[in-house]
Amino acid sequence: MSLEGPRFHTPGQPAPAPCPSKGDAMNNNHGFSLLELLITVAIIAIVAAIAIPNLITSKQAANESSAIKACRTLGSAEVAFMGSNSQRYTDIQTLVSEHFVDSRFSNPAGFLGYSYASGTVANAAGGGAPPIGFEFVATPATGGGRYLYGIAGDQVIRYLGAIGGATAPVGMSVGDPVGKQ
Repeated sequence: MSLEGPRFHTPGQPAPAPCPSKGDAMNNNHGFSLLELLITVAIIAIVAAIAIPNLITSKQAANESSAIKACRTLGSAEVAFMGSNSQRYTDIQTLVSEHFVDSRFSNPAGFLGYSYASGTVANAAGGGAPPIGFEFVATPATGGGRYLYGIAGDQVIRYLGAIGGATAPVGMSVGDPVGKQ
Protein backbone atom coordinates (compact mmCIF):
# COMPACT_ATOMS: atom_id res chain seq x y z
CA MET A 1 0.00 0.00 0.00
CA SER A 2 1.37 3.38 -1.00
CA LEU A 3 1.14 6.50 1.20
CA GLU A 4 1.09 8.71 -1.82
CA GLY A 5 -2.04 9.76 -3.63
CA PRO A 6 -5.38 9.93 -1.80
CA ARG A 7 -5.38 9.82 1.98
CA PHE A 8 -4.30 6.61 3.60
CA HIS A 9 -7.21 4.64 5.10
CA THR A 10 -6.89 1.60 7.34
CA PRO A 11 -9.73 -0.90 6.96
CA GLY A 12 -11.87 -1.15 10.11
CA GLN A 13 -11.03 2.43 11.13
CA PRO A 14 -13.41 5.35 10.53
CA ALA A 15 -12.67 7.28 7.40
CA PRO A 16 -10.83 10.57 7.96
CA ALA A 17 -12.86 13.75 7.50
CA PRO A 18 -12.33 15.32 4.13
CA CYS A 19 -10.17 18.46 4.05
CA PRO A 20 -12.34 21.46 3.41
CA SER A 21 -11.43 23.54 0.44
CA LYS A 22 -11.35 27.33 0.61
CA GLY A 23 -14.72 27.55 -1.12
CA ASP A 24 -16.33 25.34 1.57
CA ALA A 25 -14.96 27.53 4.40
CA MET A 26 -16.39 30.69 2.81
CA ASN A 27 -19.82 29.12 2.50
CA ASN A 28 -19.94 28.43 6.25
CA ASN A 29 -19.41 32.14 7.17
CA HIS A 30 -22.83 33.79 7.35
CA GLY A 31 -21.83 37.21 8.84
CA PHE A 32 -23.44 38.90 11.83
CA SER A 33 -26.86 37.98 13.07
CA LEU A 34 -29.61 40.56 13.25
CA LEU A 35 -29.47 40.44 17.03
CA GLU A 36 -25.75 41.24 17.06
CA LEU A 37 -26.30 44.20 14.75
CA LEU A 38 -29.20 45.52 16.86
CA ILE A 39 -27.13 45.31 20.05
CA THR A 40 -24.28 47.20 18.37
CA VAL A 41 -26.62 49.95 17.17
CA ALA A 42 -28.18 50.22 20.65
CA ILE A 43 -24.75 50.61 22.28
CA ILE A 44 -23.78 53.35 19.81
CA ALA A 45 -27.08 55.16 20.46
CA ILE A 46 -26.55 55.05 24.23
CA VAL A 47 -23.01 56.43 23.93
CA ALA A 48 -24.24 59.22 21.61
CA ALA A 49 -27.07 60.11 24.00
CA ILE A 50 -24.54 60.55 26.80
CA ALA A 51 -21.85 62.37 24.79
CA ILE A 52 -23.80 64.87 22.66
CA PRO A 53 -25.24 67.01 25.50
CA ASN A 54 -21.78 67.22 27.06
CA LEU A 55 -20.30 68.34 23.73
CA ILE A 56 -22.95 71.05 23.37
CA THR A 57 -22.29 72.33 26.90
CA SER A 58 -18.55 72.36 26.21
CA LYS A 59 -19.07 74.36 23.02
CA GLN A 60 -21.25 76.88 24.86
CA ALA A 61 -18.62 77.26 27.60
CA ALA A 62 -15.95 77.89 24.96
CA ASN A 63 -18.16 80.50 23.27
CA GLU A 64 -18.77 82.18 26.65
CA SER A 65 -15.05 82.35 27.30
CA SER A 66 -14.56 83.91 23.86
CA ALA A 67 -17.33 86.44 24.59
CA ILE A 68 -15.60 87.52 27.79
CA LYS A 69 -12.34 87.94 25.89
CA ALA A 70 -14.13 89.89 23.13
CA CYS A 71 -15.61 92.23 25.76
CA ARG A 72 -12.09 92.87 27.04
CA THR A 73 -10.99 93.56 23.45
CA LEU A 74 -13.80 96.11 23.03
CA GLY A 75 -12.86 97.79 26.31
CA SER A 76 -9.20 98.00 25.31
CA ALA A 77 -10.16 99.36 21.88
CA GLU A 78 -12.28 102.07 23.54
CA VAL A 79 -9.36 103.12 25.76
CA ALA A 80 -7.03 103.20 22.74
CA PHE A 81 -9.57 105.23 20.75
CA MET A 82 -10.11 107.63 23.66
CA GLY A 83 -6.36 108.15 24.02
CA SER A 84 -6.03 109.33 20.44
CA ASN A 85 -9.35 111.20 20.11
CA SER A 86 -9.50 113.93 22.76
CA GLN A 87 -10.67 111.68 25.58
CA ARG A 88 -13.89 110.75 23.77
CA TYR A 89 -15.44 107.28 23.50
CA THR A 90 -17.23 105.96 20.42
CA ASP A 91 -19.41 103.13 19.13
CA ILE A 92 -18.55 99.73 17.61
CA GLN A 93 -19.00 100.95 14.01
CA THR A 94 -16.37 103.65 14.48
CA LEU A 95 -14.01 101.24 16.26
CA VAL A 96 -14.31 98.97 13.21
CA SER A 97 -13.93 101.73 10.61
CA GLU A 98 -10.90 103.17 12.44
CA HIS A 99 -9.37 99.64 12.68
CA PHE A 100 -9.33 99.42 16.47
CA VAL A 101 -11.25 96.10 16.20
CA ASP A 102 -11.95 93.86 13.24
CA SER A 103 -15.19 93.78 11.28
CA ARG A 104 -16.54 90.69 13.06
CA PHE A 105 -17.68 92.93 15.92
CA SER A 106 -20.05 94.86 13.63
CA ASN A 107 -21.54 91.73 12.03
CA PRO A 108 -25.17 91.40 13.23
CA ALA A 109 -24.80 87.60 13.18
CA GLY A 110 -21.79 87.94 15.48
CA PHE A 111 -18.98 85.43 15.75
CA LEU A 112 -18.15 82.46 17.97
CA GLY A 113 -21.77 82.25 19.13
CA TYR A 114 -22.16 85.88 20.30
CA SER A 115 -23.07 89.25 18.81
CA TYR A 116 -21.96 92.61 20.22
CA ALA A 117 -23.88 95.88 20.43
CA SER A 118 -24.37 98.95 22.59
CA GLY A 119 -26.56 98.26 25.60
CA THR A 120 -27.00 98.80 29.31
CA VAL A 121 -24.55 97.19 31.73
CA ALA A 122 -25.95 96.85 35.26
CA ASN A 123 -23.88 98.23 38.18
CA ALA A 124 -21.24 99.69 35.85
CA ALA A 125 -19.38 102.91 36.53
CA GLY A 126 -18.25 104.96 33.56
CA GLY A 127 -21.13 103.83 31.43
CA GLY A 128 -23.39 105.90 29.25
CA ALA A 129 -23.46 106.88 25.63
CA PRO A 130 -20.44 108.12 23.68
CA PRO A 131 -18.60 110.45 23.87
CA ILE A 132 -18.66 110.45 27.70
CA GLY A 133 -18.86 106.71 28.24
CA PHE A 134 -19.56 103.36 26.61
CA GLU A 135 -21.48 100.18 27.35
CA PHE A 136 -21.38 97.05 25.20
CA VAL A 137 -23.39 93.85 25.65
CA ALA A 138 -22.44 90.40 24.35
CA THR A 139 -25.62 88.49 23.45
CA PRO A 140 -25.52 84.77 22.64
CA ALA A 141 -26.91 83.51 19.35
CA THR A 142 -29.28 80.55 19.50
CA GLY A 143 -27.33 77.69 21.05
CA GLY A 144 -24.18 79.81 21.19
CA GLY A 145 -24.09 80.44 24.91
CA ARG A 146 -26.12 80.59 28.09
CA TYR A 147 -25.21 83.98 29.54
CA LEU A 148 -25.19 87.68 28.66
CA TYR A 149 -22.03 89.68 29.41
CA GLY A 150 -21.21 93.36 29.28
CA ILE A 151 -18.43 95.90 29.66
CA ALA A 152 -18.53 99.62 30.34
CA GLY A 153 -16.12 102.48 31.02
CA ASP A 154 -14.96 100.92 34.29
CA GLN A 155 -13.42 98.07 32.22
CA VAL A 156 -15.09 95.37 34.34
CA ILE A 157 -16.74 92.42 32.56
CA ARG A 158 -20.13 91.85 34.18
CA TYR A 159 -22.63 89.01 34.17
CA LEU A 160 -25.94 90.37 32.82
CA GLY A 161 -28.26 87.36 32.97
CA ALA A 162 -29.06 83.91 31.62
CA ILE A 163 -31.10 83.01 28.55
CA GLY A 164 -33.01 79.98 27.31
CA GLY A 165 -33.86 78.60 30.72
CA ALA A 166 -30.22 78.45 31.84
CA THR A 167 -29.59 79.00 35.52
CA ALA A 168 -27.23 81.70 36.75
CA PRO A 169 -23.71 80.62 37.67
CA VAL A 170 -23.41 79.76 41.35
CA GLY A 171 -23.01 82.90 43.43
CA MET A 172 -23.61 85.31 40.51
CA SER A 173 -26.24 88.03 40.33
CA VAL A 174 -26.98 90.43 37.49
CA GLY A 175 -24.30 93.13 37.45
CA ASP A 176 -21.69 91.09 39.32
CA PRO A 177 -18.14 91.15 37.93
CA VAL A 178 -17.14 87.96 36.13
CA GLY A 179 -14.35 86.12 37.92
CA LYS A 180 -14.92 87.72 41.32
CA GLN A 181 -14.86 84.35 43.13
